[in-house]
Amino acid sequence: MYKVINNVPNGIYSLQMGAFSDDITAAYVYANNDSVLVPSSAPATYKVWSVVDADSIEIGLKKSEVKGQWMGIDNVVLTYYGNSLDSYKMYIANITTPVEEYEKEGVYVQQTVLDAYKAALAKAQGATTKEEILECAPAIYEANDNVRANANAYAAYVAAVEDADKYFGEHADLAGEDVELMTWYLTSEDGPDETYPNGGAKYILANCLLSTEEIVAETQFLETLRTNAINNGMGLNTDCTALIINPT
Repeated sequence: MYKVINNVPNGIYSLQMGAFSDDITAAYVYANNDSVLVPSSAPATYKVWSVVDADSIEIGLKKSEVKGQWMGIDNVVLTYYGNSLDSYKMYIANITTPVEEYEKEGVYVQQTVLDAYKAALAKAQGATTKEEILECAPAIYEANDNVRANANAYAAYVAAVEDADKYFGEHADLAGEDVELMTWYLTSEDGPDETYPNGGAKYILANCLLSTEEIVAETQFLETLRTNAINNGMGLNTDCTALIINPT
């Protein structure tokens, strides 16, 4: 489902479209080579930004794979924002997440990744031509993806820590060496050692030194500690319902 519009002025455009699809993994609202996923079968409004440099723009709703049987669009709005330097700076601002979102209380992200994102944005904001901004765009896309992935990985780790802390707080009947290892990990502000290569949970969140891959691995390390504590900490009359895993 698409439309090619020829003889349009070059510059910055936004496409706003109501869209829905029975498959929520392969449908995209798109404008030229830029797109946004449609992750719901319920009608919703999506917006995608694009740069036109060849006097034409193709807009529509597409699928990256042959999945599902239907999709639909409604209320399409295409807006032109000009071809000036300010237009391109506005474009960059709209395709990226504000740095402030990653500096809010309760949001965790590795400082190295965040600094790289800030540097990429600053370079674009300091550009004096449209061409310079477009040259900066690939680095901004990559840095934006990296910082988002890192923040999401830390958020998953925080959720795992909070869930484990709640579980063991409600199961004082568990006891033993593995439970002590788990409890220490959840409450410790100590740095890395032989038992805990990245330190305790509070140290990890206070310093945010881990890359995306490392914090994902740390989440798995936490889950292993938790499993060992539950499996090996049970005594008589212990509630072991958590050992029942629903099939997937």
